[in-house]
Amino acid sequence: MRRITRRAGALGIMGVTVLGVGLLFRPQQPTLADLEGLAGTRGAIISLAGDTLDIRTAGTQSTSALKSSESAQPEGACVDAFEVGSISKAMTGLVLADALERGELHLDTPIPDHPGLTLRDVVTHHSGLPRSGSGLKHTARLMLSSITGANPYDPTPGALAQQLAELDLNEVQPGTFRYSNLGAASTGALFPRYLGGDYATVMQQRLFAPLGMHDTFVQTLDHTVCPGFSGAGLAQDPWVMGDYSPAGGIVSTPEDMGRLLRALLAGTAPGMSALEPLAPSTPGEQIGMFWMLTPQHTAADSHTAPTPLAWHDGATAGYGSYLGIDRTRGRGVVVLSNSPADHTARGEKLLREGHSS
Repeated sequence: MRRITRRAGALGIMGVTVLGVGLLFRPQQPTLADLEGLAGTRGAIISLAGDTLDIRTAGTQSTSALKSSESAQPEGACVDAFEVGSISKAMTGLVLADALERGELHLDTPIPDHPGLTLRDVVTHHSGLPRSGSGLKHTARLMLSSITGANPYDPTPGALAQQLAELDLNEVQPGTFRYSNLGAASTGALFPRYLGGDYATVMQQRLFAPLGMHDTFVQTLDHTVCPGFSGAGLAQDPWVMGDYSPAGGIVSTPEDMGRLLRALLAGTAPGMSALEPLAPSTPGEQIGMFWMLTPQHTAADSHTAPTPLAWHDGATAGYGSYLGIDRTRGRGVVVLSNSPADHTARGEKLLREGHSS
């Protein structure tokens, strides 16, 4: 669902159709380095520099995959959308921060039915919860998914609560940074109790609709993307995540992600305080409300420290993604593909450099 890596290197290229997508902040012309392939059969790179939004898309959805997957929608119904994976956490963080600003929540608000966990614990990944559930049923679904490409998540209401109840307390290591999809998913219980509706409804009302992200939604069994592809080119069913949705269940389009970039860089997105540091994460870095924060070096001729790069990456079984913004230089980048390649190094390079020389 998520990568959060610091390594550089070549991105994986699938054995099916290789996708060529380029990005360069206008008015420059693309260079060879910008046109290196993204993994998958379709993808997009969205960039914002100042007032200039550039959306580059390429590729097509494999019709064979559409025909082979029972969960696929009719051809043309889902070919513009991408699972954004754990970028969903960053979006969730915005809405939770907005609720803090409204006085509906506090960082010390306990997670419903889990009084030992607070909002601060889970949004900073300091809860001590493991990465995912370890119960027999969940483990079996993961094993089946790895073989067949089926959705590894149980969308039945209450599935997450059952996993938390089955948790071996010996696995819990509170107080230090430990990335946890379980913890992120547990924030979903805050929405009906404090924010006036279920997770999907509140995200629509407080983030997607206000920013004009009309083609962004939380996946359900009745509303999914096209199947993505594994690194080996095998079709992967959409991840309908149910109670796990706050951790990775959102779907969006290049155009909508461009709208989100604009709002983030303008400072007009709900819950901008989510991008402020709350705790340490990996060595030398910090975390806000699910947002990863990478410090930047101060230029020799500058008297003020630049704001950290704020970012998150994501991966499902069939999709890969990266979103990052540099508020000091007014730049933002999103990378999307329908294969779970690691786009973090590419996204950071584009964000830092703007274009290849």
